[in-house]
Amino acid sequence: MTVSKIGSLVYICIAQNAKDMPSKKPAQLTDEELIKQDKTLKAIVSLVFGAMGVLIAANLILLFRKGFSALQVIPVALLPIVLLLAGSRKEVKNEMEKRGLRS
Repeated sequence: MTVSKIGSLVYICIAQNAKDMPSKKPAQLTDEELIKQDKTLKAIVSLVFGAMGVLIAANLILLFRKGFSALQVIPVALLPIVLLLAGSRKEVKNEMEKRGLRS
């Protein structure tokens, strides 16, 4: 699977789940919605971290073979998205702990 296909899958996953996910704060969600959001965020964060790992590895290989290129900025540019997703999952996990829920 190429990097562009992984990126497309991540985008489709995020776009599809963005429609399904409520825009409420974790404290306003029901237990079922909170568990669903946790599972969704877990999958998305895993996919994005995996894609970032592949991008970084590919960039390192290309750096040594062909030198620096403008495409090597992409993983750095995607870093804020990864941090936002991880922060959202952390908020959901904290709310689940307060309620005594397990995913």
